[in-house]
Amino acid sequence: MLALTHGVVINHLLPLMSERALPDSLAVLVISLIGPMQVAGRVAWTLVDRHWSVMKITVLCFVSVTTATLCLIASSSVTYLVFVFVLLQGSAYGVLSIVKPLVTREVMGDLNFGAIAGALAVPYLLAFATSPYIGSLIWQMGGYDYVLWAIWGFALIGVISIIMVYRLHSQATLLQLKSSILDIR
Repeated sequence: MLALTHGVVINHLLPLMSERALPDSLAVLVISLIGPMQVAGRVAWTLVDRHWSVMKITVLCFVSVTTATLCLIASSSVTYLVFVFVLLQGSAYGVLSIVKPLVTREVMGDLNFGAIAGALAVPYLLAFATSPYIGSLIWQMGGYDYVLWAIWGFALIGVISIIMVYRLHSQATLLQLKSSILDIR
């Protein structure tokens, strides 16, 4: 869901900001800051990766993207929130591109990792590839307000999904630990 969210944002940010009567110079500045914020997110990740699990960092990134979308929605009233948006969106997406294979390995294991990662890449790439078109279909129904609320909904589905994966993975890990302890006895 985050590939769809990010793809819509990246491809529709200029016309979205234009529809909201924000200056083109501000739109270009915001778009140009996404890349540096990805780097900033990766640097910040190196500071916390020893203290937080990959799953916790991933959940935080999903929440950040969802919050970023809310900031973009609210930026129609409070313009400076576009900078909070770009900080949250860029940094979270930058970290997600790195932790995606780590989470895949942690949850799915090492066995057949390449095949599993490849299979998981298909829906991700399909969502990203179709995101400009999907965004335009939603826009035709009601403008960029509809688009923003739709991508917020997509991001929220992503948050709920990753939290479910996190909980299930935590339970499975706990069961494996208990089983290992019983085998030792």
